[in-house]
Amino acid sequence: MPKAIRFGLIFLIFSFFSFLIWIGTLLKHYTVPILMYHYVNNEEPLKSRLGVSPESFERQMRFLRERKYNIVSLEELTDLIKNKKRIPPMTAAVTFDDGYLDNYTHAYPVLKKYNIPAAIFVVINRIGKHL
Repeated sequence: MPKAIRFGLIFLIFSFFSFLIWIGTLLKHYTVPILMYHYVNNEEPLKSRLGVSPESFERQMRFLRERKYNIVSLEELTDLIKNKKRIPPMTAAVTFDDGYLDNYTHAYPVLKKYNIPAAIFVVINRIGKHL
């Protein structure tokens, strides 16, 4: 996929989330977007829609920080919901499915750089196996 199209898609996704935030504010009900990733590498984005390149992932995380999103852990989000606390506008969460190694090698340094909490869901019967 050409870089311009990929950037355009990312822009549309974040524009959509911004629209949801605006509508949620008007309705006094906010739906928290949970950004879910599988792969962060240079191979998978070419094969499927489940991955992003490390460069794209960094742009997305920088976007969230520059626009002052309130990025919370799933634990914090659960606490807000369970205790019926008001969820601040522009709150979001980041998750990774399947616990691929690139979540650690490529995503973790970016998450650390931007101080973004994330949850990684690991498939336990795949730990220690090369697939």
